[in-house]
Formats: sequence, structure tokens, C-alpha cells
Amino acid sequence: MQSQSRLRNPGSIREHALQILYRVDTTNAYAHILLKKSYEALGNEGTQSSLLTRLVKGTLENRSVLDEQITRLSKSRIRKLGPWIRNILRLGAYQVMYLDNIPKEVSVNECVELTKIYGHSGQVAFVNAVLRNLCRSLPFREQLSSSSIEDLAISTSHPTWIVELWSKQLGVEETKLLCNANNDVWPTFFRVNTLKTTTDSLIKRLGTEGLTVEKGRFSDVSLKICQRETKQPLNELSSFKEGLFTIQDESETLISLFLDPKPGHFVLDLCSAPGNKTVHIAELMKNKGLVIALDPHPRRLKLVKSLCIRLGVSIVESIAADGLHTCCRNFADRILVDAPCSGLGILGNKVDLRWNEARKDFLKLTQLQEALLENASSLLVLGGRLVYSTCTINRHENTDIIENFLSRHKEFHLVPVPLIELANDKGYYEVFPHRHGMAGAFAAILEKKKG
Repeated sequence: MQSQSRLRNPGSIREHALQILYRVDTTNAYAHILLKKSYEALGNEGTQSSLLTRLVKGTLENRSVLDEQITRLSKSRIRKLGPWIRNILRLGAYQVMYLDNIPKEVSVNECVELTKIYGHSGQVAFVNAVLRNLCRSLPFREQLSSSSIEDLAISTSHPTWIVELWSKQLGVEETKLLCNANNDVWPTFFRVNTLKTTTDSLIKRLGTEGLTVEKGRFSDVSLKICQRETKQPLNELSSFKEGLFTIQDESETLISLFLDPKPGHFVLDLCSAPGNKTVHIAELMKNKGLVIALDPHPRRLKLVKSLCIRLGVSIVESIAADGLHTCCRNFADRILVDAPCSGLGILGNKVDLRWNEARKDFLKLTQLQEALLENASSLLVLGGRLVYSTCTINRHENTDIIENFLSRHKEFHLVPVPLIELANDKGYYEVFPHRHGMAGAFAAILEKKKG
């Protein structure tokens, strides 16, 4: 039996997929990072990379449905199966149930071969039997109900705890719409680097590279891909390498705009890495002034520095610090607290986050979020602006944090978000995938009174 995550056949797309699924399942690894490494190992070949992405993301996206069918046919609880075997079965079940363009017998045989590497002889027969029985079954995924929290969790492949949380906060019908939106294909957005080009010029340039794009609904510097004729990875496009754009959802782009940084400002980005908002702030400042980018992990700060180099940003200074113990007071004109969060707003883009149990620990997260906001409040100049943001859909990490903060800090007041369509009844920025066609996000604009 294979006990280490070492590829026996580096050219096998399905073995790459299995390795990624195994690591996401057992170590909470990030699928998008592992996928990038596999793309490189496969020579960045477009067709192979596309299939690998579909296998990994499709299996993760439909995991609850797959587990339900595997449990039904195997008569075994999914967690009682070893991690290699349960992920081989998930990978095979996804192909059998969802990929009509791949012959079912091919999918079954490939998974049997994987079991010969990652299992023992008895498990080979077991995997073969389960998947062949699934092939003979009706498409049970179409028969699943959504009449209860548990049924909705299974039918949309979301953990029960997330569906319960949203149902309490948003209502069951809204939760159904949100879960279904997470399973749709999400659009890809670019942010124009205004230090190097204009929106109209970039639209024309991308057209020559095989991409048809349109302007975003809310920001002139956001572009959405409408049609893609090129198979070239986006980060291999010459316009990307020249630093003309950054891949960033429109909902994220708007957050830096709410901060309203000006040329010459002193800006503090308290939780900077990977740096997309940091460099956008510098772009809005026309590369004049100073942006301090903090992150406790030096390795992640390298991402910020690399991004600055590619985009031609020269006013960012990266510092390895946690954002909780900065000793200076009243010095920053603008502060962004893009707080670590449960990430429940991006479960459509990063489906592996659904299955990361650590994200259930809201108490630990909210304590960190409150501490970051508390420290930031003392660093802001009188009359300065602070934006608190997350990429989650969870009242405990969003509105509760701000309302508790404002109840303690009378020197701050809330500035309503200037976009009525994206503001809730209290003036907070609140984006939902099923309502707005963008990744979920939250932000609050706070200003410190002058005296």
C-alpha cells in the first residue's frame, strides 16, 4: 500500500487529482496551490490542466452527494474508509455521475488501477464493485430532496454546519439560492493596473490575446471575461507578465476604493498578503506616498513583493509583523483591516474551503478580528479613514464585530457605502454571489472624528 504522497506515475492526471484530494482531505491543504504545482509537473499543457482542474474542483464541489452514494452502495460510513480509498471512490463517483464525455468503464478502470497502488488486493475488488454498482444505478443526485437542512447540505454539497448557520442568519430559501450559486461557474474578473494602462486599452489588448471582456457593473477598473478563445493560462499572457492587470474579483476591487487613499498618504495594510488590495491602494495613490504592508509570515510577504515588481509599484514597504502589537499611535491616514476570516463568501471559487473544519472556530476568529480592529483604531490619525473587510458571509465576523466596536469607540462613526445596490439597511457593504454575481464580501467604512 502506498503510504506517502509520492506520485507513482507523474504523467497520470487522475493520480495528480487523487494526491490533491487526499491532501485537502487529510491536511486541509489549499487545492489551488496544489493544482499550480501539478500544472507545472504536467508541463502546463492546457487540455491536461483543464481536465485536472475539473476533476479536483468537481469532486470537491459535489463531495456531499458523492459521499451519500458511496455510503449507500458500500454499506460503510465514509469516514471508516481509509483516506486513500474514500478519495479514489469520490474521484471515480464524480466521473461516473457528472462527466458524460468520459466512458464510465474508463473511469472505473482508472480508479481500480489507482487502488492497486494506494490500497491492497481486497480494496481493489471493493472499489471495482462500488463503482460498477454506481454505473448501474439511476442518477440519484437528481432525486435528492432539499426539504430539510441535512437534505439541502447533501444536495448542494455544503457541510451541514454552514447550511445551518446561513439558514439561521438568512433564512432557508435564501440559503438554497446561495448554495446553488456556489455550485455555478463563477466569472473571472481582472483589475486594470492604472499605473501602466487604461481600461479601454487593456480591453483591446486582451482581445488580441484571445479574451473578450466587458467592464464590471460597479467599477471602471474591473473587467469580466465573457469569452475565452485562448487555451493559454492567464498568467502566461504577455499582458499579465507586463503587469497590465491583476486577477481579482470585482467585490474585492471595490474595497480598496472605499478606503479612498490619496497620493501622498501614509497607508497601513494590516493583513496584506497576498497583496492584491495592497497594490491596488498604491495604484490609487498614483505610486506617491507610502503603503506599509504587514503580514506575520515572511514567506507570504514574498508574494506581495513579487506582485509589486510585476505591477511596477514602488511605494510599498513590507514588514513581517502580526498587526496586533504596533506601538506607534495616530500616524496613518488610511488603514485597511482585511481580516482573516472563515472565507464563507468564496466557497464557489475555492470549494476545498467547504471541508476545512478549522473554519468552524468562530470564537478564535472573532477574537483575532476584534483585536486587529482595536489595534488599528489607535493607529489612525484624527479625521482618518479605516475600512474593515472580510470575504465571508457570517454575521458574527461582520456586522457583530463592527457594532461591538462602535459601541466601545464613540470617536468613530460609520460612513455608509456609496453603492446603494451593495449596501444593506445599516450602510455596510454586503455582497452575495446569488444576488450580485460576485464573490461574497463584507466591508464597513469607519472614520475617526477630528476632535
